[in-house]
Amino acid sequence: MPPDNSLRIKELIDIYENIVKNVDGKAVRDEGRAYGGTIRSEKGALVENLCKKMVKIAWSELGGEPKRLSLEKQTLRIPLNKAYLGRIKSEEVKEYIEKKHTKLFLYTENRCTCAY
Repeated sequence: MPPDNSLRIKELIDIYENIVKNVDGKAVRDEGRAYGGTIRSEKGALVENLCKKMVKIAWSELGGEPKRLSLEKQTLRIPLNKAYLGRIKSEEVKEYIEKKHTKLFLYTENRCTCAY
């Protein structure tokens, strides 16, 4: 019989409410980063964290064995499409992308695999 996960779900709600309540203040205080960047970063971390926990709750509700569930990150390289770069009107933006393209085009994908 799967465990009752109502306390775990309540914990997720509490985490969400706490982060949403405090993210604005954190963004205002973060002098090393733009306000919107801090908000996006916190939102991304929140969504990733909540999703992983919800998948684990669902897996336990289904009676799955925890060791058979894997939540891993995989970084994929996405090549720079030179045709798109040619369409950018701002030379400053083009130069920035050309200098930083190796960092800008990394994409992290969260994968969930369930072994049956």
